[in-house]
Amino acid sequence: MPRSLAATTSAAALAAVLVGLGFPAAAHAAPATPTGWIRVGHLSPDTPAVDVYLSTFDGTARETIRKAAYGDISPYATLRPGEYTVAMRPAGSDARSPAMLLRTVRVDAGSAATVLAVGTRDQLRNAVVVDDLSAPADGKAKVRLIQGAPSQERVDVVAEGGPVLARDVVYGTATGYAEVPEGRWTLKVAGSSTPGSTAPASGSSSEQAVDARAATVQSLLVLDKPGGGFEVRPVADGSGVPTPPAGGVETGGGGTAAHPAGLGAAGLVVVVIGGVAVLLRRRDLWSR
Repeated sequence: MPRSLAATTSAAALAAVLVGLGFPAAAHAAPATPTGWIRVGHLSPDTPAVDVYLSTFDGTARETIRKAAYGDISPYATLRPGEYTVAMRPAGSDARSPAMLLRTVRVDAGSAATVLAVGTRDQLRNAVVVDDLSAPADGKAKVRLIQGAPSQERVDVVAEGGPVLARDVVYGTATGYAEVPEGRWTLKVAGSSTPGSTAPASGSSSEQAVDARAATVQSLLVLDKPGGGFEVRPVADGSGVPTPPAGGVETGGGGTAAHPAGLGAAGLVVVVIGGVAVLLRRRDLWSR
């Protein structure tokens, strides 16, 4: 039965997304202490680039992230369990100026997740997506779609000479992962315009060649183009490993880095203190 994953949350959880931008992407040995892994996706086209400030309650640690813009996916961040304050301001603003968003978050040990900032500048919200970076079967890759183009009400994806990969994927959601044979795939992405948008009329489409390498995990990010229409951008999620590393999880480049991150499976929880509602829904993926 074809399935996929979608996620919807309240605007309060947006700040939890931005935690992931403040950590380096360099590969390192798995730490002995329990950690969580998280990254950010900026999918709000009319929201300008932002600077994000992350600090612990006692002020012993502080990270600053500069100019995160639409279409950016951060590398995975390594977070020790604990509580954090996250403030988001327009890029270039004084660090003491009022924040667009100011939230307290608690991070518990676990596996990887991507938190997507979606919606308009005046109505920002987020969608929390669980990342399954466990290894695919031998000779296969794992692929999913993230719909980040608000001009397109729904998106269908078809593999040339192959099956329908995803159908009716709405903005701000992601499909579940599917295992596909290693090789080069040509994908046709067809969208239907959101009513009232300035995007091309229903029936607009884009083609994208995607290399699915064995033992890798990737997301296909659908984005609006500045001049109209949309594009598909492959994003490395991770390189699967047959057995999770001893002592924890290992990460590498991740995000939009040139080399995919290696990551084993565990469980991550990100909680915005004060409450956040999360809804996960299944959607068609790789239906045959």
